[in-house]
Amino acid sequence: TAPLPLAFLGRTSTLVVQDPVSSLRRQLRSVQEKAPPGSFIAAWFWDIESGGMDLEQRGHGSAHEKFDVGIPRDGGIADLLTEAASPNPRFAAVICEDIERSGRDTFNALKLERKLADAGIPLLAADEPIDLAGMNATTILVRRVKQGIAEWYRFQIKEKAWKGLREHALDGWNIGPAPYGYLADRVPHPVPIKAAQGRTKTRLIPDPARAPVVAQIYT
Repeated sequence: TAPLPLAFLGRTSTLVVQDPVSSLRRQLRSVQEKAPPGSFIAAWFWDIESGGMDLEQRGHGSAHEKFDVGIPRDGGIADLLTEAASPNPRFAAVICEDIERSGRDTFNALKLERKLADAGIPLLAADEPIDLAGMNATTILVRRVKQGIAEWYRFQIKEKAWKGLREHALDGWNIGPAPYGYLADRVPHPVPIKAAQGRTKTRLIPDPARAPVVAQIYT
């Protein structure tokens, strides 16, 4: 019957591919909507980092310092584990929006879950049925499937991104600044909707002033 103190666990990917502010705020809102009655958030732990890193490497970055998320922060996942293992943690359970927020690597996600369980602290997810008495067989099955899918999705995205970059280069397009000896020839984007937005793609053409220098060096 006593109020249940929770620790909020949030994570968003690197700031290059996602808007950390809106993502973390959405995660918190989902947690607050699904938190058990009588519970309250007593501690706040969130990071802006990849969920595919080893658990020991996580929670030590500084990407969070670049944003005003508007959410309190007591530290990252490393600080969460440190406090969970202490004699008197401020929270009795940890809650996240989705279990893949705890990690996109199955082994390390399970390691986190076990470390918390060893401290007597359950890891809850807002999109799963929450039973403070413990997870049942169905919840465990769903969670394990989702953890496997999260890891599969991470590797699938990496493979498709690499193949896409390779095809991009084989088609003669350039990414990033033009190297010495070349100029960037920007042309309208071949995808009509992107061209309508004013977006371009770049091919490399020899720089009349610098290209002879490169040839002379190699000669």
